[in-house]
Amino acid sequence: MSGALEIAGTGPFREAFAATLAGPCAAEPGWLRDLRQAAFDAFARIGPPGKRLESWRYTAPRLQKWLVPALGADNAQAVARSEAIADGIVWYDLRSALADDPDRLRDLWQADIEAVVAAGDQPLALLNAAFATQVTLVTASPGAICPAPREFGFFGAGQSRLLVDLEAGASLALFGHYGLKVPGWAHIGAAIRIGKGAHMRRLRLQEDSRGAITQTTNVSLAEDARFSQTTLAFGAEAARDDVRVRIDGKGAAVSLTGVGLVGPGNHQDMTTVVDHRVGGASSNQKFRNIVAAKGRALYQGKVIVRPDAQATEADQESRNLLLDAKAEAITKPELEIFADDVKCTHGATVGELDADQLFYLAARGIGEDEARAMLVTAFYEELLADVEPPDLHRRLQQAAAGFLSGRQSAERATG
Repeated sequence: MSGALEIAGTGPFREAFAATLAGPCAAEPGWLRDLRQAAFDAFARIGPPGKRLESWRYTAPRLQKWLVPALGADNAQAVARSEAIADGIVWYDLRSALADDPDRLRDLWQADIEAVVAAGDQPLALLNAAFATQVTLVTASPGAICPAPREFGFFGAGQSRLLVDLEAGASLALFGHYGLKVPGWAHIGAAIRIGKGAHMRRLRLQEDSRGAITQTTNVSLAEDARFSQTTLAFGAEAARDDVRVRIDGKGAAVSLTGVGLVGPGNHQDMTTVVDHRVGGASSNQKFRNIVAAKGRALYQGKVIVRPDAQATEADQESRNLLLDAKAEAITKPELEIFADDVKCTHGATVGELDADQLFYLAARGIGEDEARAMLVTAFYEELLADVEPPDLHRRLQQAAAGFLSGRQSAERATG
């Protein structure tokens, strides 16, 4: 500990962390254990998510009962694995990264901790940096190209961690499929560094989960870099997707797109911060939520434009569709602009299905369930339309269609 006051409620986490260092992480090099300790000490100063952190005001009460500290998985007997998934692009697990590329692993891990500490309100990202032993490192050499999305999944409780480093001119597409099959808490942390002129396309499907599922993503972009992310999320009793993007290079561009399909009693929180630190860059955010009875969707997005970030273009859009009078949507787009020459917009809407459109479809012989499904699909499909390849697009469509049909069946059963 650094001597700073430790927040109440962190004691059980400290005990679990000490056991993790003594067990699964006992054979790790000293520098990694030191980084884990630095992350945990920073967590102890902030404490678990609570209402004192403004960005956690709505989600912390739903999440608290699930935040049970757990040991990191013991991977000591696992076989080290590295795989070239394309020319110049390598996929490592933790053991192989420590053996084959430790300097880059250390650099990414340390830079992520520093960014999270600076943000001051990502305690779960700090826990992830301290505890996670299920770690994937993806590296791309200058100009390397991954021709199709690489898929990976995580479906258990605990902590997993993704580190990505794209060098100049590289291109990578990843598809992450997440869920929680049994009650508990799962957290997926990601730290992504995108070099000059490099491009990363990230697609994510977060299945309807039991318990709590949380994600933190921290991205940094160099000059002319591109980062685009599309997420389809089904919520959980408590779900939070926290994305922070730092634009460090002129000509960089960010696109964040999210669709939340929030079932009865579920809570889905989509939180973003895009920090324009230099001029001549752009960001675009579009988020849409469809919320069933007793469900809650939350979007809180912030765009920061620093004084030197002239000629910035930034747009935010949050639209929410309530399927029942007992559904709830909270939307908080926010701009902090400290430059003069900018083009920044934001907007938010909350509404119900259009009765006139339902009447129009009914007049043409379309049943109520089918008509509602058509209108809901039209509401979100625009944001998924450019997902490639086509089979991945179909998977996302099928997942969304299953949610809608299941909700309608549940309504008929309880109606």
